[in-house]
Amino acid sequence: MVNLFPKTVESDDEIEVDESDEEQVQDEAVTVRKKKKIANAAEEFAQDFVFESDNLFVDRETEDLQKYLKKQNPTSLDEKIAEMRKLKNTGSAVVVEDDDVDRDEEDDVQQLGGKETRDTVREKKKSGKSKKSNENDDFFSALIDGKSLDTNVNVSFEQMNLSRQILKACAGAGYTDPTPIQQACIPVALSGKDICACAATGTGKTAAFVLPILERMIYRPKGASCTRVLVLVPTRELAIQVFQVFRKLSTFIQLEVCLCAGGLDLKAQEAALRSGPDVVVATPGRLIDHLHNSPNFNLGSIEVLVLDEADRMLEEAFRDQMNELIRLCAENRQTLLFSATMTEEIDELASMSLQRPVKIFINENTDTALKLRQEFIRIRAGRETDRESMVAALVTRTFQTNTIVFVRTKKDCQRMQILLGLLGIKVGQMQSSLTQGQRIESLSKFKKGEIDVLVSTDLASRGLDIEGVQTVINMNMPKSIKQYIHRVGRTARAGKAGRSISLVGEEERKLLKEIVNSNADRTLKQRLVAPEVVEAYRSRIDDLEETIQQIDEEDRAEKELRIAESSMAKTQHALETGEAGNERRVWLMKESQVEKQRKREEKRQMKIDARNKAHASKSSEEIAIEHEAAFHVRAAKRARHTKNRKIRAVVESTGKSGAGRQQNQKKANAKSSLRDIPLVNAGARGVQKPQQKNGSGLKKKIGGGGKGKGFTSALASVSRKSVKAARHGPEDPKFQKARVAHRMKTKKH
Repeated sequence: MVNLFPKTVESDDEIEVDESDEEQVQDEAVTVRKKKKIANAAEEFAQDFVFESDNLFVDRETEDLQKYLKKQNPTSLDEKIAEMRKLKNTGSAVVVEDDDVDRDEEDDVQQLGGKETRDTVREKKKSGKSKKSNENDDFFSALIDGKSLDTNVNVSFEQMNLSRQILKACAGAGYTDPTPIQQACIPVALSGKDICACAATGTGKTAAFVLPILERMIYRPKGASCTRVLVLVPTRELAIQVFQVFRKLSTFIQLEVCLCAGGLDLKAQEAALRSGPDVVVATPGRLIDHLHNSPNFNLGSIEVLVLDEADRMLEEAFRDQMNELIRLCAENRQTLLFSATMTEEIDELASMSLQRPVKIFINENTDTALKLRQEFIRIRAGRETDRESMVAALVTRTFQTNTIVFVRTKKDCQRMQILLGLLGIKVGQMQSSLTQGQRIESLSKFKKGEIDVLVSTDLASRGLDIEGVQTVINMNMPKSIKQYIHRVGRTARAGKAGRSISLVGEEERKLLKEIVNSNADRTLKQRLVAPEVVEAYRSRIDDLEETIQQIDEEDRAEKELRIAESSMAKTQHALETGEAGNERRVWLMKESQVEKQRKREEKRQMKIDARNKAHASKSSEEIAIEHEAAFHVRAAKRARHTKNRKIRAVVESTGKSGAGRQQNQKKANAKSSLRDIPLVNAGARGVQKPQQKNGSGLKKKIGGGGKGKGFTSALASVSRKSVKAARHGPEDPKFQKARVAHRMKTKKH
């Protein structure tokens, strides 16, 4: 009989189990190299075999996100680094002595200092301090912490009354058993209560609010489509990740999810919002932009509001935006707050209009992952320039793969990518100066293993779930312990082991003490890098300094050229089509602008008050002297204005009043011409005005009365007849004779 079932593992067979444990990282080699593939395993399968289901799943995620991405120009920084490194390897670079340089035969990574030189790791001494007790529990209706949960009881997703479609999606996504935060949050969220939840990084907080929302959306009314769920996150990358989780877990549910984040296509987002999606995942700034400028979209129908990384959303930087969104949201809603460092300040939580929320703190807001090994390297005073050398030594000698390096500024991020690239590491960067497409591309390559090291600012420190990250290196310590927890939380996720290495300077020792005190029940390590290794890498960096500057300048010039070309293309398109580009969008006034306006008014009022106070303290004699001085100043000003004043043309009156005077004025304007201008006597300096006798034999000047016109009226007339007369010239016979003679003379020549 033919056996239709494949052979299974028997109970007596020995199986090699690869367990990720803290003991796995205790003993380390000087170099960690990529494991070679086993040739025997590949011979049993066809070379062109692929898993179609996995590819379809990846294509579905990419297709969902692709419509929101803008067209981007490929960056050539990696090409410049590879070209320059190839040029240096041909002999033009400064050669380091062979006994100080080791090269990985497979990856061609330069390793300085020699293999016999090892880093020293020892236990960090600490003084334990008791944690402060929280006295704000009266604000919450209930409290669920890690101690109250019975972790010995195995609770499955089936026991949480979730629908079959959601259970099938969970199984497809690889969710077997709920984590403690999911076990505590899902029943409470399904009951409709507000939640303020805190759990360590990598414990599944995203699924803890996605699953109850999807369960609620299954039973939503089937009438007109409207937005019922709003998820707010602080960064674009986190918004994309939450969007993909919604799409993954709603595979078997008819649900419309919209992504609204900066850097993505604006028109595609507006079109998606007009259709009334069920769920909107957004960053605050772009969402307010759409609320003020997109028609037929509002937050009046919101039933569930979720704030992921809520402590960041409640900080000063997002305060004005959050106040605006809370004002626009429906009052009768369910609010869910999630973070690994959740704030316990009642004033901040009350601003979210929470109604007796349930406090779910699985971990304290300063706890790190259980299997995270934390190491620290001390930077002595005056040796701050050794940071680059130490990071280069750590990455090229020990942690060559699955490593994230956090830096402080965008400039440092660019420089470290060029430096590590020249040393032979496959490296990418993530920082805010890159376009959204470039940031997504770098993150995608790091997830797929196409690059081994990712250099990033704090942009990638919150919420991103990157599978397989083994090491996090802090080139500079963050500003707060909360930010440190989020940085090191990129590794040791979902129960796996991981390592963090932080470089601590003299000015950062206070933060180090806070970290040590918050990890009183953990073992912290101090790593010492050999001085000869640091010196070798410092010398190598000095040799590459000119090359680093050259690549950086070329890349900056290329970016400026690309921006200029883009601007020129937009201008050319506007000239050809007649479109003026995007209309000016309405935006809310920032709190900083309101504060500046308020301070300006306060300064003006303070000046007025100071002037009034000074005036009140003066005597009557001083006031009289000031008034007299002010009078003289005004008199001198009037004298200057009178001296430079122009003579105005005055229209002479006809001597009549009322309607008759206006009628005569119109007739006079119609009959006036330049012939009425008095003749100029060549022998006299002034103007001789002709006189005429009236009926009584008295002489009367023209314009002094009657129907005659004055000199100024005739001169200022612009009627057709007056202009023609002015071109012809006066009726003086001598002038006309001279005019004709001049004309004849010019014709002869």
